[in-house]
Amino acid sequence: MSSTADWLTFTGAPALSIAWTQVDEVQRAGESLMITTADRRGLRFAFTTVDEAARAGVIAAHLRELSEADASLGYGASIFTI
Repeated sequence: MSSTADWLTFTGAPALSIAWTQVDEVQRAGESLMITTADRRGLRFAFTTVDEAARAGVIAAHLRELSEADASLGYGASIFTI
């Protein structure tokens, strides 16, 4: 899973890419990270440790918030890999 200020990208089966502006909610529970999109799709990412999930959750929530501000200001993407 990789994240930029503009996109959440998951390379796996299946591969997917979602703009952060489409992300409605980011939640973490234990070793899982749940992302809900504006059209109410739910995505669950499982991590091997609670620390990894917590770190990914903090980054995802931050990027979601930044995407709204960046979209209005026209800033480019900052790349983070989880």
